[in-house]
Amino acid sequence: YQEFTTGEYRKQDTGTSQNCGTNASWSLTDGVLTIAGSGAMTDYTGNDNAPWHDQAASITSIVISDGITTIGEAAFYECSKAVTVSIPATVSSIGKYAFAECHSVTEVMLPNSVTELPYAAFANCTSMTSIQCDGVTTIGDYVFQRVPFEQFTVPAGVTSLSDKAFFNAPVKEFAVAAGNTVYIVEDGILYTEQGQTLFAYPIGKTDTSFVV
Repeated sequence: YQEFTTGEYRKQDTGTSQNCGTNASWSLTDGVLTIAGSGAMTDYTGNDNAPWHDQAASITSIVISDGITTIGEAAFYECSKAVTVSIPATVSSIGKYAFAECHSVTEVMLPNSVTELPYAAFANCTSMTSIQCDGVTTIGDYVFQRVPFEQFTVPAGVTSLSDKAFFNAPVKEFAVAAGNTVYIVEDGILYTEQGQTLFAYPIGKTDTSFVV
């Protein structure tokens, strides 16, 4: 596998405009980055960073206000000092790399309206210990790369889980929510096909042997 790497998405800064979407704006006060307004945020692709990127080291909290529907690609990329993230029920979509390299975020609660976690959305969030993502049905490549979950519970509706989603993530054990028809778990190990196929062994598990 060719993992998502630090700096892979590095771009050039774009100034201090207060706009971050057609009807969305941002402000940064006392370490709190607030996204306000309505509708979709801008996708920060190509050579454009989010306008707050050059102040990322001063951001300790990210607050997305009610009314925002889409978190843009790479929106909070490298906000490495942000500890808390607040995401409202109006959000239904998260872009690639959205929270990649947010090394200090400890937990995330996603509304049930979010059904897909795309490429590297939380890659290298190395302090994250839990995420609530009950509405998710699809988890893409490198989404949780290097995320050290004590336990990750595969949501009931997940039918598509990339075999690279937990690349180099020291997960200690997996669990599966009741009602999932694709994945099962035994002794913290994730299987498909009613246990006939080993899907993922948690690399944070401390057992010294494993019998297939």
